Amino acid sequence: PPFCWKLALIAMSIHSTTGVRRRQAAFSSKSMKLRRVPTNPPSFKVGDLRRAIPTWCFEKSLMKSYSYVVLDVLAVAAAAYFASFIDGFFGHGGSLFSSFMRLLLWSCYWIIAGVFGTGLWVIGHECGHGGFAESKLNNDIPGFFIHTFLLVPYFAWKSSHRKHHSNTGNVDADEVFVPKVDMSQCASASISKSELDDPSDWSISYTLQSFLRL
Repeated sequence: PPFCWKLALIAMSIHSTTGVRRRQAAFSSKSMKLRRVPTNPPSFKVGDLRRAIPTWCFEKSLMKSYSYVVLDVLAVAAAAYFASFIDGFFGHGGSLFSSFMRLLLWSCYWIIAGVFGTGLWVIGHECGHGGFAESKLNNDIPGFFIHTFLLVPYFAWKSSHRKHHSNTGNVDADEVFVPKVDMSQCASASISKSELDDPSDWSISYTLQSFLRL
């Protein structure tokens, strides 16, 4: 709920006052050169933030979760239904008005279908994290069907996504957001840029090998 997010932001702002002051100190009054932001761990833990938020914010309602699924599915289906009439009404003739209306209405369809389709993806993503319902089964069933509808293998994604979250930002282990490597360090280690941009990393065999290492 929005109220819970506000509480989380308040809790983070209270605990991160020291970090803000450090970032402000990173700017020198004599030179506007940006210095490196401190990388020391914050003075609070994730558990501290969770304890600052009321427990009812973490309660999962199966009825409410499924209502979001129904809403997104109906919105996507309704958008596709009405879009099927666009070319029928404005597809005949090459007038400027017909072309403009087709462009306008198809653009509206793309936006609506994209917004609610992304909503479905977010729900499927939360199923993989266990945030849709309390039980594993009630997370996996809608997660499987939503991901199948989006042409994404649910259980394979769930496994690799778990590895991503446990290795976020790791040069060697993260499979999603791989940080950029300092080329000067690569040169000292005798690593060429072509090795970093090896196209075989995108091959099916490499993906299968990475998945088997999970």
